[in-house]
Amino acid sequence: MAVAEIKITDEPQSLEARQMKTASEFLTALFEPDDLVIIRLIEAWTEGGKKKSRVDYKLTGYYKISPDRNRFLSLYWTPKVEQEFLNVYFGVCPRFGRAEQFDLEWQIRKVVTLWTDIDNVSVEEALQRVADAKLPPPRLSPSASFIKDILAGIAKTIGGDHTIDLSRLLRLPGSLNRKDQRNGKTPVPTELVRCVPGLRYPLSMFEPFKVESVTTERAKKVSAMPLPTVRKPTNAKQDRLAQLIAASEIAATGQRSEADFAVCCYAIEQGFDAESVWSRVETIGKFAEGGKRYFDLTWKNASYNAQEVCLDKILDQKSTKKGNAPQNEDEDSSGNSSGKEVITIDESTTFVGETLSAVTNCMIATGGCCSRADQTVFIHDDKILSILNSAELAGLLNQFVEFCIETEKKSEYKPFPTSYSNTWLNNHIELSRLPLIKAYVHNPVYSEDWRLIAPGYDKQTCIYYAGDAIEPRADTTHIDALLRDFCFKTPRDRTNYLGMMLTMVLIPRFIGSKPATLFNGNQPELGKTILAQILAVLRDGRRTETISYNPNDEEFEKRLGAHVRRGKPTRQDEHTI
Repeated sequence: MAVAEIKITDEPQSLEARQMKTASEFLTALFEPDDLVIIRLIEAWTEGGKKKSRVDYKLTGYYKISPDRNRFLSLYWTPKVEQEFLNVYFGVCPRFGRAEQFDLEWQIRKVVTLWTDIDNVSVEEALQRVADAKLPPPRLSPSASFIKDILAGIAKTIGGDHTIDLSRLLRLPGSLNRKDQRNGKTPVPTELVRCVPGLRYPLSMFEPFKVESVTTERAKKVSAMPLPTVRKPTNAKQDRLAQLIAASEIAATGQRSEADFAVCCYAIEQGFDAESVWSRVETIGKFAEGGKRYFDLTWKNASYNAQEVCLDKILDQKSTKKGNAPQNEDEDSSGNSSGKEVITIDESTTFVGETLSAVTNCMIATGGCCSRADQTVFIHDDKILSILNSAELAGLLNQFVEFCIETEKKSEYKPFPTSYSNTWLNNHIELSRLPLIKAYVHNPVYSEDWRLIAPGYDKQTCIYYAGDAIEPRADTTHIDALLRDFCFKTPRDRTNYLGMMLTMVLIPRFIGSKPATLFNGNQPELGKTILAQILAVLRDGRRTETISYNPNDEEFEKRLGAHVRRGKPTRQDEHTI
């Protein structure tokens, strides 16, 4: 007689359940129940020899560990994570207050753990490095700079990365490392090697590892800088200060601190005396609410800002070439503290074509700059923006690159010069180097070989799909339910409408001229506009705008042209639909 053995266990059986259990165990051990933790999903890959990344801001969330743990973990183990190669990261330090507004390093108020990030080592080697360094897990310190110095020492001792900023995100244990998955790299599980939830050690055990981080070194240099001498201001400067004070008085809630800071920065820069400024602001806005203590704190921060400006000017004078400036952990390989690439333009020696080529390389590296209908466009989130003039181009480039303009006497960081912007916009060779978009769509489309286009830019078809990944269905249940209440005159009319719905997802086959649809009814309120809007949603992912009919053909053509110029490919005439 055959006997079947049946085992019953409370351990999760699926891979997804085991991963969620690992993440839950880790987060519970690391954070207190009421800690506010940020979870962010990021895709990372290499393209053209450069590291690139994309953040899914829709799935970025802030959660309290105790009440929200299971709910938010379920959000990040979904098919979308796998389909879009997303890595799950968490904020090492808890956030506080309102979500979305406390995600910068200087805003961190609580440190629950120390960390370092070691790449390209085995688990055994990493553990051995920790053992050799005699590192125990520590507790929180009230001083951010002190913590960063310890983190810098730990990283230096065991060969970790420079991931010591307090707003750092680390990959969540239990999730998959999907870096470069879009290029075919196999995802690697992030394992929780050892976790003792109740184990805590005093921070003093790590103090021997403390070294001065570049942030601390810079702070010392800033403190050594002299402040502008107090002097009698001119009438023009008095008027300008009065304008800033007035702006501070009428500033909206949420913008008052910035306006107050601007007042103090200008006053210090122009040599105003602190007491004279206080006498002018003590009765307005947050100065009146916070009193002298708030003013002194704002003045102190503004003084530090003035010292930083002084230091940066000295460093700029010492370094006129790209990459010579001192670097800190917030700098990239270009030596630029903003983290941006630097393009140096020497007016006497740099060829214009060389500068234009460097600009194009930078635009390509962003992953969002493309050419469409002989125009430069920039794609951000689900919007496509046309770059039509030099000001728009300079504004776009300033998000990603700094320009150092060198002359015989000095070097200055400035926006992209207008003469260069105009030249680039009219240089068809540089424009042709950008990825060409033949079709930009918000809803799913098929290629000519019946391949469903994935989200993002598809090089093979030159189609940019700015939407979510979807799974096709094998029946018409939803279409039948959608159309059952419309009174089509004949089955042929319904078939024609289905043909137009199909056309919306086959739009790449209509490069150039696009098909048009005319709805006709024997009375109002039959649903003609709704049917047209359904097609618009299929085509653009949203309702379309309406354009009033004008019997003047030339005027009507201008309206249609303006509509298309704004990037609205689908339109309807409210009098003819």
